[in-house]
Amino acid sequence: MYSNKISLNFLAFEPQNFDFEIYRKEFKGEQRKDFPMDNIFTKKKMPVTNDQNKDNWQHYWITFKPTKRFEKFTCNSKLNPYLTLDFIYYRIFEKIKAESLLIIPQNSFRRVVCIKIDSHKEGDETIWIEPYYLKSVGQFGILLDFEFKKSKNIPFSREVQRLSLSLNENYRVNKNFYIDKYNKIKVFLKNYLIKIFPIDLNNGFDLDVTRKFVVIPAKFLEIKKYIVFSNNESNSQFKGVKNFGPLQVLNKINIRYYFIFHESFKPYANDLVRALKGETYEYTFSGLEQMFKLPFRRENIVGFPLKDYKIEEIGNIKKQIENDNVEKKIVIFIHPKENSDFYYKIKNKFMQIRIPTQGVTIELLKNTDELKWSASSIGLQIFAKLGGKPWKVKPSNNKCLILGLGQAHKFVKENGRHIIEKFFSYSVLIDSSGLYIDLDILGKTDKQEEYFKQISENLEKIVKKHHEKFDKFVIHTPFKIKRKEIEKIIETIKNLLCEDTLSEKEFVVLKVNTKNKFFGYNIDINSLVPYESTYIELSNKEYLVWFEGLQFHNTKTLKRYSGPIHIEFSYTNKELTKTEKIAYLQDVLNLSGANWRGFNAKSLPVSIFYPQLVSRFIKEFRDRNLQEISISNLPPWFL
Repeated sequence: MYSNKISLNFLAFEPQNFDFEIYRKEFKGEQRKDFPMDNIFTKKKMPVTNDQNKDNWQHYWITFKPTKRFEKFTCNSKLNPYLTLDFIYYRIFEKIKAESLLIIPQNSFRRVVCIKIDSHKEGDETIWIEPYYLKSVGQFGILLDFEFKKSKNIPFSREVQRLSLSLNENYRVNKNFYIDKYNKIKVFLKNYLIKIFPIDLNNGFDLDVTRKFVVIPAKFLEIKKYIVFSNNESNSQFKGVKNFGPLQVLNKINIRYYFIFHESFKPYANDLVRALKGETYEYTFSGLEQMFKLPFRRENIVGFPLKDYKIEEIGNIKKQIENDNVEKKIVIFIHPKENSDFYYKIKNKFMQIRIPTQGVTIELLKNTDELKWSASSIGLQIFAKLGGKPWKVKPSNNKCLILGLGQAHKFVKENGRHIIEKFFSYSVLIDSSGLYIDLDILGKTDKQEEYFKQISENLEKIVKKHHEKFDKFVIHTPFKIKRKEIEKIIETIKNLLCEDTLSEKEFVVLKVNTKNKFFGYNIDINSLVPYESTYIELSNKEYLVWFEGLQFHNTKTLKRYSGPIHIEFSYTNKELTKTEKIAYLQDVLNLSGANWRGFNAKSLPVSIFYPQLVSRFIKEFRDRNLQEISISNLPPWFL
């Protein structure tokens, strides 16, 4: 029997039902800047009288200090949960602001304070706390977690990674990440929480907090299943492709591989060729021809030695490759890891003529043990960039198109604020089995109004282009997307639903937050790590899912497992049952296994991860003033 309980990083208040006093003034169109700066103001909707008649509510300016022309009003904690959280944050802030341990995050939109629990020359160990209302259990309390804040003048280093708990005391991967994080929190609970709680509610009553995390019932999604050649299923991508062959091969095509390397690195280039042939590490990678059915022989391979890592040398090579009469081409180049400028320039140069590239660092080739385990992933990327399809995942929703949104806005600093100078967003199209379809631009302009118009028009084009093949359209948005952009997307969907051919389609918008404020522990396992595919419900629209964790057949910690991913149903055009919601969560989890970047690639849904990769390339090309490239109608060049 597997553990089905998660100890969430949430401490509940005692009591839950309490009164507090605020001061309010009816909102009449004023702005926050119209009030004194030494007070705290927020705008909230409240009842005009204490009868709490929902038809008798209006907006008020709220402050928590006696203020001229503001009336006193007694609130109950359940009246307006958001107002209650503002008040609790204010009281916590007041309690500890005189403490030298207080750190206030800059430009934070969250009700967060940080307490320093230890200090190093590299930075501070902190515990952040945030008032929160946990809807699934109907309780107010505080979220808290450990965070290492690196000093601005300190470069990133292995020591910073150790202090951040990514590495252990021996500077190796920290398999005890969950335990170490939990121990930091226990120190805080024992030595610091008593300095903050109980807090005075300013009416003669105190508000305390429990000292144990709330325990939430957990359930499990299905384990990912991979489909390879001839619809064979496997629990492992690697074993599936190795035993049965890739899902879809490139039949009867003429392929040429162009190797570009510094002349002094020729022996290492030969090592890479032998590894890709499967001659060196046959047990871990049997070769491009054996595993992916790609012809990889002497007649398919051309070498171009360089005298220096200057992009000017690539010009003549590019012309030769471009003029070569071959059906499929790929450039494989060897480069020093630190020479990122050459890496992005050569990528850009061959993207201009729509030829995919595969970069391999010289440091990797010199480390034979690392190459042993990386050769298969290099081969996988080459296969996918040439147009092959190695595998897909078994979906929960059939005939479902997933649009993973990405952004590469250009920001400039103006009057101390970062503003968008150029808007750029796009969508990675994937079906629910994880098969990559295309990359479409959604918006690209320097004017916000035009940008929103483009989003609407291009989203409409995508849906209409694919509406005959798909019955469901699911949009996965990253956490950083602005509310106005989501509102425009929802508005566009509602307009599409008015058309007869689309009125019966199902539309869902999911916000997938890979970096979030939630964490949880498996209290029945020594490592405290939850099982992979564990999920808990935070509200009827919000879920936490562990995309990686312990295996059901093996509770040994094999690596440093990351925390959960927060998934929120931002919009659905139909009322979804619990079973239907879980099916959509299952597809997000499944997409974390559709990553063709490697057999053990990052465990993120490709609807989120692929846009991150694209965004990085666009930014790096732009920062180097490189030629703008067409990013659509190609196999996944960004892997």
